[in-house]
Amino acid sequence: MIIRELTKLIIAVATIAGVGACGSDASDPTAGVDSMPPANGTVSLEIPLAPPPTLDISIVVPSSLEGVTVTVVTVPEGHTADAAAPSTAGEPSTTEEIKPPECAVEATIEADTLGFEKNSWVISADGTALIDAFVTSLLEANPGRLPERIESKGFASSDGGEEFNLQLSQHRSDAAIGVLASIPALVDVPMTSVGFGEASPIADNGTEEGRIQNRRVEMYFVFAGCT
Repeated sequence: MIIRELTKLIIAVATIAGVGACGSDASDPTAGVDSMPPANGTVSLEIPLAPPPTLDISIVVPSSLEGVTVTVVTVPEGHTADAAAPSTAGEPSTTEEIKPPECAVEATIEADTLGFEKNSWVISADGTALIDAFVTSLLEANPGRLPERIESKGFASSDGGEEFNLQLSQHRSDAAIGVLASIPALVDVPMTSVGFGEASPIADNGTEEGRIQNRRVEMYFVFAGCT
């Protein structure tokens, strides 16, 4: 009985090792090699990797409105304070995230178009309607998408004192944010406002036409990414 069981065991081991398995010739060392498992008993599988996910990062710029200059700009990496901090030196990264580059739809509106009186930061009814119309056209052109945040920047011409112009540009930028924040579709979108005074002129302050262009509000509707 014991001898019979030992014989069965020896035959089973020989079969696993490929000796005489599947009718192959035991004297041929290459016979049945395709079906033989590795000597260490493990099996190697080649699993094809799935292609990386395709990111939908297209932003449609709405039709232009009279009085609004629209363009798409790339937001530099680290532009915002909440940008991810770099990994500590020597520490391996524990996660990988596919993050498309940020971009912004920039809408620039001159102060006169917004209806600001001299030394005032009250937006006229027509100026309010213009901002509202632009936001409506932007959201309709990109259904189902909202900006991640909105940044408003106010600028002034060189008329008047530098400190006064800095405060005036801040108030006018804040006024634009006030209009944006009143739009129901944007109530949950974070917004920031900064006044830059006479800095970053886009035209010659030596001419009246240039000063009109420099008195402006720039609104940036920042999306996760765009092309």
